[in-house]
Amino acid sequence: MNNPWIIVWLIGLALSLTTLPFILLSDKRPAGMLAWMWAVLLFPYLGALAFLLFGSERIYRRHLRRRRVWSKRRNKGEVSPYEGLNAHDNELAHLLSELNIYPSSSYAEAKVLLEAKNFYPALEKAISEAQSSILIEFYIWKDDAHGKRILALLTAAAQRGVMVKLILDEMGSLSLPKTHFQSLVDAGGNFSWFNALHLVRNRWNFSLRNHRKLQIIDGEVAFVGGMNIGREYMSEDPKFGQWKDVQIQITGPVIKNLCQTFWEDWHFATGEDLGSEMVFPTPSPAGKALAQVIEDGPDSKNYPLVLSLVALLNAAKERAWFSAGYFFPIEPFLSALKLTAARGVDVRILIPTKSDHSCLVKGAGAFYEELLSYGVKLYEYEVGTHHAKLALIDTAWASVGSANLDVRSLRLNFELNVVVHSESVVTELEKTLLEDFALSKAVNIESVQARSTKTRLIENICRLMGPVL
Repeated sequence: MNNPWIIVWLIGLALSLTTLPFILLSDKRPAGMLAWMWAVLLFPYLGALAFLLFGSERIYRRHLRRRRVWSKRRNKGEVSPYEGLNAHDNELAHLLSELNIYPSSSYAEAKVLLEAKNFYPALEKAISEAQSSILIEFYIWKDDAHGKRILALLTAAAQRGVMVKLILDEMGSLSLPKTHFQSLVDAGGNFSWFNALHLVRNRWNFSLRNHRKLQIIDGEVAFVGGMNIGREYMSEDPKFGQWKDVQIQITGPVIKNLCQTFWEDWHFATGEDLGSEMVFPTPSPAGKALAQVIEDGPDSKNYPLVLSLVALLNAAKERAWFSAGYFFPIEPFLSALKLTAARGVDVRILIPTKSDHSCLVKGAGAFYEELLSYGVKLYEYEVGTHHAKLALIDTAWASVGSANLDVRSLRLNFELNVVVHSESVVTELEKTLLEDFALSKAVNIESVQARSTKTRLIENICRLMGPVL
């Protein structure tokens, strides 16, 4: 035992053996567990450190589950039939309610905001007119003209006595120092990083991020969708070209659930219990139609986002159209797509080819042949950046939110979607998607089968890397 390398090896072996039980107790699928076990055994120090930083979701979830208990929001009670829905849609509404953390609610008005040129002015107007509270979450915030303008509006609102609380994901806005928001703090507003990594508070995972985009003004109007703050969203960055995106502006009883989401995110980020300071919509406008909040993240073991997508696909009779910034499907969503197309439903997926993650674009190609063989129609959008996260089911169901159709959104990120039952919303989104399909290249199975061995190899390598991108 005098050889120092033997001592180093024994310490590494002990570290590996200590890490293995945590891997076995994780919620990972068998293939994921085996991959991590081999990594830890073959690379004792690096493997254990990598699992601590990127793979230890269970520790992170245990911390967040305390947040669920704190919120005490799971009392759904008896659910009665929803007015204005036929038997088929009523069944889907009840299922979505059971699958998700929040029960189904309703909305008074829902307005589709296509692209930032419509979203930014609506948000700025709401901030300028705010009387009591402004609650904002974004994944990315850029230090450009648009970021500066909205920050100035938030600062002015705080100066006139409005409660302003702003959360940003630290990884998503990595280029910004916290001091960037000092003017808001000096004016009496509040800013916090979501802080996925916080050693003192037992947060060790670099991989989990708050990808939600949620803005609530006075507890009366909310914006939910896929847009962040930056010049690229206004199609001003030549690198990305014309940027397509969607945000939905919504009012009514569903705002209470969205306020609850922000309330809990703020508590997690800061440790502050907003309590009575939190502004909920009272009284709330009467709801005209059904709305379902789909909140998902690493604090949920049940994966409500994936299950909700599968439920929507299973309920589709005529069509199921999807658009997402990234397409990297996982089971059981992948199987649900194939089964839905196989029973004759018009299943279409719009896949952007211009992206800041080129490996995800290439990796998506590894799924093409199996999807096309079941009748799924794939369209590659090439004329700009298509970042909208949409789902249209038949003629009355639409989903708008932050979640992409990739491993990160469906398994790791904190995400937020809203599903509405609205023929008018579906009609408007159908129009824009039809335009986008027409601008895209329809993928055919012959061209996919004819691609080179090199291309297939690259696609499958990127498919393996997808979960960590």
